[in-house]
Amino acid sequence: MPFGREIVGDTRHWFFGRARLKPCPAEVIILLCQLTWKILPGLRGLSCSQFTATPTASPDTEKGVAIDFSSESERDALLVELETRFAAERFSNSASAFETVKAYVLGRAASKM
Repeated sequence: MPFGREIVGDTRHWFFGRARLKPCPAEVIILLCQLTWKILPGLRGLSCSQFTATPTASPDTEKGVAIDFSSESERDALLVELETRFAAERFSNSASAFETVKAYVLGRAASKM
């Protein structure tokens, strides 16, 4: 079920599936970014690194995660957090690595609401 924010008229709304939950202030959302990372092979398994957050108007959830930030410093803090969080973790396959990072980022974004 999709979860995120949408613009209706001049107002942004939180949504979950088809239900609009509540309006969110326009000044809260400054940057909508496409979060991507590299999955690299290693001797002990696959690792995730080189996290980037690129501003976007049309997110692509097949190649990364779309997330919004209230400031550039919040974006930079998340990138540092992801590098440290996933630096030592190893995965057996690419799908597992992608889904683990995606779940972590979406869970973190949901907890901030």
